[in-house]
Amino acid sequence: MKLSKLSLAILATLNASAIYAETSTTQLSQVVVTANNTEQPLSSITANATVITREMIENNQYTTLSEALTQVPGIHGFNSGGIGQASSVFIRGMGGKNILVLQNGIPLNDPTLTDGTTQFANILLNDVERIEIIKGPQSGVWGANASAGVINIITQKRTHGAYVNLELGSNNTKKLNTKLSASNEMVDFTLHLSDISTDGFTAIKKFKTSGDGNETDAFSQQDMSFNLGVQITSNQRLETWIKTTQATTHFDSGFAADPANDTTQISLYDNEQRALQYLIKTGQLQNKLFIESNHSQRFIANTHYEATQTRYGLQSDWPYRPNQVASFAVTQKRVTGSQPDGWSSFNNVNYTNDAIALNNTNQFFNNRLILTQALRQDNYNHFEDKTTGKLGAKVFLKPQTFISVNYGTGYNAPSVYQLANIYSASTPLTPESSEGYDVTFGVMGLELTYFNNQIKNELSYFYNSSTFTGGYYNQVGTSNYQGIEASFKRSLEALNSDITLNYSQQTAKDDAGLWLAHRAEQQGGVNVDFYGLAKTHLGLQTQWVGTLYDLANQKGANIGNYSITNLVADYQVSKGLS
Repeated sequence: MKLSKLSLAILATLNASAIYAETSTTQLSQVVVTANNTEQPLSSITANATVITREMIENNQYTTLSEALTQVPGIHGFNSGGIGQASSVFIRGMGGKNILVLQNGIPLNDPTLTDGTTQFANILLNDVERIEIIKGPQSGVWGANASAGVINIITQKRTHGAYVNLELGSNNTKKLNTKLSASNEMVDFTLHLSDISTDGFTAIKKFKTSGDGNETDAFSQQDMSFNLGVQITSNQRLETWIKTTQATTHFDSGFAADPANDTTQISLYDNEQRALQYLIKTGQLQNKLFIESNHSQRFIANTHYEATQTRYGLQSDWPYRPNQVASFAVTQKRVTGSQPDGWSSFNNVNYTNDAIALNNTNQFFNNRLILTQALRQDNYNHFEDKTTGKLGAKVFLKPQTFISVNYGTGYNAPSVYQLANIYSASTPLTPESSEGYDVTFGVMGLELTYFNNQIKNELSYFYNSSTFTGGYYNQVGTSNYQGIEASFKRSLEALNSDITLNYSQQTAKDDAGLWLAHRAEQQGGVNVDFYGLAKTHLGLQTQWVGTLYDLANQKGANIGNYSITNLVADYQVSKGLS
């Protein structure tokens, strides 16, 4: 292994941390798992982190992941129509291929999609306990496709009782969500079932028309998840989890003679996630043996795509001193793609990824100084090997005043779809490489962040109109993403209200210095929650999006300069009914 300067710096700080570790009182804070792939308080994370809790999901009545993410500074998303239509999410100007999306640690990025992004349109929040968002390069912890950050969706488990949620709405929208769970000292389980359907509305209509009389783009989805835990002994636990999703989406094709009345295009999506893990505590070590798989199928335009991701490994967490935790993990991941009804080149694409990762977190001076380090080596049978890492520091000047600095490297592996569609057979695709840093200053609920990210050899698509050929290739230069983020949270006790403000400004340019499409220059949001009436919650959410162009180099239509306002209300009729 060739050690870069970053690798040597990480190893040096790991050694120094072990020598100068001090005892301090543990800060009580919400526990998150995504930042360093181990449980730790939110206050001990140096990276830019946001947690969307179950309470926030219910108070704001979020249905999809995309809805919930729009209130996070630096994240922009939009749908190509109503619920179920194709959705895109950007973190700090970087698209879905740079965002690693997990559910209970299982990668959701779909290798059969053109750039290996995630089926954001099909991620509903019925069984979600919380959503953890970590911004900035995280490949040093999680490996490929985490250059912009990581979104980890944690589902509900170890709960008790029954729950039913029924919703009816316009466009013949119907939603049923049920949960049944029970637990004792030995066994616990949680079962979720949900069904949502809508007639929808046309995703494409003629300019300056109401859309009345156009065909509708219907959507339906059924989710089932089951979690079972068995406490074998006080130090041993066995957990298994399974989730299935089946969805049908009608959509409009831009190539149809009359897109607003296109009734021929239907997309079918089928996904199954499975996980089994054995947890055992030996002395101070918290060990986890796991195996997990994610199998997805897409049927679109009479074409069948299929992919399977399987991962297994071992992770050990070692709290070697109070408030000093090291973690070691070794994993193997296999990705395969196929097209059962033809195209042999797609059927032959697969690769294996072996990885070793080391993480460390230290808290000094009564938790006023926090240091994090991560180092990871990934070996591929199809690409060049890669060493990545990250360093972070957070200093509390006062209890509610801090400065944090983070630096990391990352990479993105090509998807199986891209590998099957290279532009030139003589020039094979290679992973993207990236690096980035951010600096945050926080005081009394106000946080200001500057970020700067660069991607080398970014994967792009090229189409030759004269030969009617196209495919994916690696750009030669460097794409640049930089900007600022601001957020403010405060509880106004005199007004029985909570207020949240956010704002971001960014530039996102390719290797030629040209603006990338669908990147908003500026955006902001305001959330106000009022609890001044007995048993009642009233909420207002407003999101504003600035200049946003449909084509690269700020060409085409300006599809930005708009705002969206949502009003929500709920009344607690009794303890079990709202």
